[in-house]
Amino acid sequence: MNAYKSELLMMTIGRETAEKIDAVFRSVRIGDSRGEVIALLGEPLFVHSVGLEGTETWGEWLRYSWSPSSENYLVRQFMLDSEGRVVKMLRTVY
Repeated sequence: MNAYKSELLMMTIGRETAEKIDAVFRSVRIGDSRGEVIALLGEPLFVHSVGLEGTETWGEWLRYSWSPSSENYLVRQFMLDSEGRVVKMLRTVY
């Protein structure tokens, strides 16, 4: 997270809360299991399947952020492969 985005988050929800949230998300690593992610963060707000289920192209996104206007929010998502392991992470301001 760049300095501007970090400062914006801290102004919005408070420095201590923002730093705790960011620390938890940063603790998730590529290769972590679905269960490990949920143990750290709780159930996702949304789960989106991608690809063709039962093939190696299948996976899912665990979404931990949402905005009613679909703009100006912190994106927090994890892409899991067909074995349920984190292969990609999104942490950005949209």
